[in-house]
Amino acid sequence: MSLEKKNSIIIILYLYMEVLLNLVYPIFNNKQISNMGYIITAFLIIYALLINKGHITKKFIGLLIALLIYMTINLLLVSYKYFVSVEIFFILINCFLPLYIITLGKTDYEYLLEFWFKTAKILTLISPIYIILYSKSFIRYSDIGYYSHVNVLIIAYFLFIIRDIKLSNILLLLINICMGLLIGSRMFFASSIITSIAMILFISRKKDYKHYLCILISSVLIVAVIFNIKDILYYLQSIMNAYGLRSRNLTLFIAQLEGGSTDLISSGRDEIYKIVLDYINNRSGLPGGLAVTRYITGGRYYFSHNLFFDFILLLGTKGSIIFVIWFIYKNYKFFKTKKQDYYKFSLYFIAIMSFLTRSITGAYFVRDKFFLIAISILIFHDNYLSKNWIKHISE
Repeated sequence: MSLEKKNSIIIILYLYMEVLLNLVYPIFNNKQISNMGYIITAFLIIYALLINKGHITKKFIGLLIALLIYMTINLLLVSYKYFVSVEIFFILINCFLPLYIITLGKTDYEYLLEFWFKTAKILTLISPIYIILYSKSFIRYSDIGYYSHVNVLIIAYFLFIIRDIKLSNILLLLINICMGLLIGSRMFFASSIITSIAMILFISRKKDYKHYLCILISSVLIVAVIFNIKDILYYLQSIMNAYGLRSRNLTLFIAQLEGGSTDLISSGRDEIYKIVLDYINNRSGLPGGLAVTRYITGGRYYFSHNLFFDFILLLGTKGSIIFVIWFIYKNYKFFKTKKQDYYKFSLYFIAIMSFLTRSITGAYFVRDKFFLIAISILIFHDNYLSKNWIKHISE
């Protein structure tokens, strides 16, 4: 197996690590599984360094040094050093693999997407195990949400973009969508649907009549669901109740449609938003730094549950504006050259759309794996062309 394919497998294992660790919850406790995650991550880092012969790019070193300088200054300036130390540990262990591997430019993105697809199919086939684990309270609704989300994204990509249209793939997609809706989390489910639609609209290469027919059929189905959403949700809830299962998702969706309590629908986010907004207003645009949300909420919340608040807290107002300008510029350049490295762009688009649609209420960018993969690609994509594109040029 080539080095590029090995690096691709590492990225997918990194993406699916929590999903795979869910399978051992009946055997080990939370702390043991958490430690297992750190050990596996460390092993993957060591393995990645070994197969790549310890090669490290200057850009990776530069970025790592910049992160360490920011973290060190942050640690020295605050009184809540324990909170910041924990945050630094999580950031470094989470971001090392995607930054290191993608920096090298030795990844076969076409194979990566194919391996992701194969992994999703295998894990969907054992979905009854995850349902049992959830029903026995070994894993949470958020675990099911992530499980279904990461599967839906790649199955939808191969079904609608690559057009691997088979009954088996349609069934696999439906299984994961149903799991996400019925026993997953709201934002993971919403992100799965929105990201899948965005893929059809923006990264389809063959925009023939089939493409537009797919958009038309999808639009009709979406409109039909919207007009009958309340009846559909009540029907699904009755099925869940008949089997003695409780769906947090359905309860919250129905509460939203019926104008239920804001506290119930927001899941406590109104409280944290007020605390964070008061803190930001008193900072005059200056950054608060890592773990500041945990500090100002007395350890109750690890992050603000809002992308804009999180960026302002970590980078300040000016730093956030600079990042947004850079982000828009890099995306503009990447989108213009997407045909030159189509599979890398596909991975980037899926990852960034997944993150952005969840980050409004629930994803923390310094820890989110989809964001870390996406930002790693965005930072370094100018430096490397894929193996296939280089071959295309030489021919």
